[in-house]
Amino acid sequence: MRIDLYVLVLCLVSCGHKKEESRELVNRANAVYLNFDIDTEERIDSALTLVDSAIILDDENFQAYLNKATYLVGKRDIEGLLVNNLKMIALKPDQPHWKAQRGLFLELTGNLTDANKLYNEATEQYEEILKSDTLMNNDINFRLEYIIALQLKRDSLKIKKEYNELKVKFPNNEILEMYDSVGFQSKEKLFEVWNETN
Repeated sequence: MRIDLYVLVLCLVSCGHKKEESRELVNRANAVYLNFDIDTEERIDSALTLVDSAIILDDENFQAYLNKATYLVGKRDIEGLLVNNLKMIALKPDQPHWKAQRGLFLELTGNLTDANKLYNEATEQYEEILKSDTLMNNDINFRLEYIIALQLKRDSLKIKKEYNELKVKFPNNEILEMYDSVGFQSKEKLFEVWNETN
């Protein structure tokens, strides 16, 4: 019994150390990625190496997957993005944003059928959360995420309704004022940007 307790304590200390080391590697990866004195390809590859090491140490480090997605976009690695996104969904199943993001990645590969299923699933999940969670209903960032999912789904009627509700609920909000002046980027514009650099 005493040996089992010793092993348990040793394991807990070791696991805690690995999580901290993983977080530190993510921070180092981000510092490398943001060092514009280094060649772009080298920056991205180095950041990916560091973040992959962070994931080996702690495969539940969501920030590692989040940063990795940014680096994979820089490489235009759609297959890597799809694999990475699956883990993000597994770690944060209550956040519909990651399902909408997966739909976008699938649409970029030409798989519109599965993309539309995910867009529908994500928008339905947003709607359920908005019906039942007052806190999220009052969170402008969450509501804007919902509008983005509606954009991906191409549901212009719901976009307009939600946007108008936000303008009433959050008058004089800087983010909404920015959207009033710039507008929401269309999915076609996102695809255009993606394809320009591929």
